[in-house]
Parts: sequence; structure tokens; C-alpha cells
Amino acid sequence: MQKLIEVEPHMYRAGEGGNRADVMNRNYVQGLIGRICLYNGGYATRRTDLGADFHVDGEGNTLTFDDWSVEKNNAIYGRRSDWKKLYAIAEKYLQECVNNPGSIVLHTVDPRTKGANGQEYGNPYQYIFQQMHAGDNVTLADESVYEIPQEYNYSSDRPAYIGRPSTGGNGQAPCVACGQDRIQAHFYYGWFDNKDMRRDVSVTVTGSTGQGQELIQSFDRSAWGKGSGPGTNKYDWNRLPSPNTQSYGTSGINISYMRISDVYLMLAEVYAALGDDGKAKTYLGIVHHRAFPGNNDPNFEKYITDCGSVFNAVIKERALEFSGEGMRRFDIIRTGILPEVAVENRKVMTAIITGIRNNGYYTFDNGNQLPAYIWTKMVDAKKEYGYRLTTQTPAGKENDPVLFPGWRGQHDDWGSIVPAYANENMTNVAIKGLFTYIDPSSDEAKALEADGYVKTPWAIDMLNYEDSYATKLFAGYTDADYAAKNPPIHLMPNTYQVLLNSNITNGYGFKQK
Repeated sequence: MQKLIEVEPHMYRAGEGGNRADVMNRNYVQGLIGRICLYNGGYATRRTDLGADFHVDGEGNTLTFDDWSVEKNNAIYGRRSDWKKLYAIAEKYLQECVNNPGSIVLHTVDPRTKGANGQEYGNPYQYIFQQMHAGDNVTLADESVYEIPQEYNYSSDRPAYIGRPSTGGNGQAPCVACGQDRIQAHFYYGWFDNKDMRRDVSVTVTGSTGQGQELIQSFDRSAWGKGSGPGTNKYDWNRLPSPNTQSYGTSGINISYMRISDVYLMLAEVYAALGDDGKAKTYLGIVHHRAFPGNNDPNFEKYITDCGSVFNAVIKERALEFSGEGMRRFDIIRTGILPEVAVENRKVMTAIITGIRNNGYYTFDNGNQLPAYIWTKMVDAKKEYGYRLTTQTPAGKENDPVLFPGWRGQHDDWGSIVPAYANENMTNVAIKGLFTYIDPSSDEAKALEADGYVKTPWAIDMLNYEDSYATKLFAGYTDADYAAKNPPIHLMPNTYQVLLNSNITNGYGFKQK
């Protein structure tokens, strides 16, 4: 951190001196200083068996800690006693990054007009991820503080491992994407406001087959792009202009390592932690309102009240803003809420499965219902709408089973990319009953089936894997551990083979053999 502080004044901002967000620029260094301070000043599980002089600051001074936990297994969960000093440093550099962002822009309005075939956009949040799909080796997302370009048709782990799933193989359309980053049901159904435009951009309930057709991501615990529930939707083969289908990991979808919304929310977190809720709400609001139609959430104050504090609202906002981007695990560790989340997450998922078993659905506080079954049928979306790859659900079309949820479907022209599939017309899945329970014995269900819809397993499949979806989540940290304030162990122990063939030993209470 000290080295970054030394070099920061001598660097170009993004857009200065011909520099872009794909090089180490001044704005990124400012954001990185802030990020390091938040991690350094945050909570962690630390060993206590390494001696008093093991935990020191950058100048060699012995550190003391404010512990949340009791000591157990030679470990504590706490944060540095001088954390406010680090947060003050973070405030300075994050504020400077916000005040002088160079060419970096947080879009609050989608600059795209209607598509050639009538597609409606109107979602600035989705626009920044679409920019990462340009496939031209030149375009960067306007919001990126630092973005890692991927060579088009030669590199990228998105969506091969991180992104919208596909069961296809090499040479198929789209190529295989195993969908390793799954989204928990309660987050998708219960956390988002129903008007939050980030939900459909962030999470998908459909993937792709290798023949250019949509595929429901059932809760069956399947592999390779066809099960285990909702997946990440921000990165998708289908959204590339002309993707290479010869092998996975060649999409060329860029990686935004830091976005300006992260800087805003880190700054909001710092101000809230230091007691300035007014400034915290200002920067929280910039990110939050952007996610709603017209750049305004009329229930913003209620959102904060429901969260319990401005600080809590910022941490929840980070979960909503960065879903699937690898932030949440580290946020819950460093902010001290890991023990609470570990216990609460298991309770919520257990309640959901109980509701599915007993009633056929579970109702969330926002009114959404997670049903045991949904009704689906394949349709020719290109014939009906003029396109296969859907965009923002148009106002008044929330009951359209093809256009809602939005941001799914299939590439509009897989046939020209892989001619073998040129005659595939039934490409999109129409979905009924995704957020509202339909009684399988009702007249509504019978009418849907008469119209060609098929009763399709949805949350009912979680009953077969209750241990994976609920009881074994954070299994190493029990309700009793939380009550006793034992330190959570969120680290991975070294394996027996490593211990056997080296001088390395495990700490934190992990076994040595």
C-alpha cells in the first residue's frame, strides 16, 4: 500500500496520455489503495499460536485486534484495533478517484436505442456488460476502472466457467459452459426488488444446449450446464457478435477487475463505518438508483430502513451490484458478518425446502413465490418477435412468457455460424409460473397444458438434494458456534498428501492427518 501511495501522484488517469482502463492507471491505483485498506482493516480469522510478533503492520509494529469471537483452536475472528486509520486513508483515495474519474463513466441512462428488430434496451446496468462482449479487441466498458482484455476467439474463462451455462460441445452453438458459479434461490427470489433491473442481467434460469436452444436450469444436481439452479447471466456466448464455437475458453469476453460502482460503494462503506451517514447515502444512492427505471427508486429510504442501517444497506447493495463477480464471499468475511450469514443462510434455505415440501411453494417477503413446478414450452421467438436474444422486458410485458424474465433467449443467427443448426426454429423457452405458484390441479394449469405447456420440475428437485442446498451449507459452523462466538473457519486446510511430504502444518484447528 505504501508503494502504491508513493507512485500514485506520478500516474496518468484513465483517458490521459493515451492511457485506457486496460493499463495500470491512477484511478485504479486509488481504488486499489481503498480496497487494500478495507481488507486490511476488516475482519479475518487469525492464528494465535504464531507468537506476538507475527501480526505486524507494514512498519513492523505489533498489531492488536478487536475480537468478535472468543479464542478457539488457536484462532480468533476480529479486526485490527487501528482500522479507522486505514479507513481514513481509503476515504482520501477513493474520494479522489470519484472526484477525478478521467474517462470512466457510470452510465445512468442506456445509450442504446431500439434494436433493428424492435428489441427494447433501456438498461444501463446491462450495457456495461454488453460492452465487454464487443469481440473487437478494442472496446472497453466505460465503467471499468481496470479491465483485462481477452483475445477474441483465443482466450477467456467467461462464460466457460463463469457465466451463462451451456451443454454444448466443441463445434456446437453455443460452445460448452459448465456454469460453476450458481446463484442461491433465496438471493434470486427474495433479495431483489421486483423493479431492480439488475436481477435479470445478473441471474438466469435458462442456459443453452449445443444446438442453439434454451434449456431450463433445473435444481437437479446435474453438471455441465444443465442443472443446479439459477446461474450467472452477465457473461454469455449468445451476446457475442460472432462467437468462435470450436473450443470453450475462447470467447474473448473481457474481465472488468474493478468498476467505478465498486469505488462508489467502497466510499459509501467507509463513510458509513466512520459515522457520516449523509455522505454514505449520497454514494450509495448513485449506484442504487441507477438500477431502477428512470434512475430513481422511490423506495430508497425504505430500503435503508429495512436493512437496519446505512452501513447494512451498503453491504447488501454490494451483493446486488456484484452478483457473480466474486465479491460476496470476501465482503462477508471482512465486514464481520460471516458468522451471522453462515447461520442465517442455512435457516432460510431449510425454510424454503420445508415450504416446497409442505405447500408446493415458498413465499418471500417481497411477494415472490418459488414454486415446486413451472410450465414451459419451446417457441419460435424469431418468427413471433423478430429476434431470439431478448433484452429488457418492455413495460407492460411482464406477463409475456418469452420476454420475461429478460436478457435470455438465444443468438439471433446461430444458423449462419453453425449451418447444421440453420433450420432450428423452436429456440426459446416460454415460462409460466416462475414467480407465482400455479396449482397443478387448477384450471389455469389445465389450460396451459392444453396450450402446449409442459409441467416442468423446478424447486421440487431441491428435495432430493437438501443436504447440498441447505443443511451442509457452511456445515463447519453451527448455530452453537455462533451462540458461543467461536471463530468461523472459512479457509481450506492442506491435504494429507501435502502434510505428509512437506514441513507444512495446518492451523485453525484443522487436522494434521
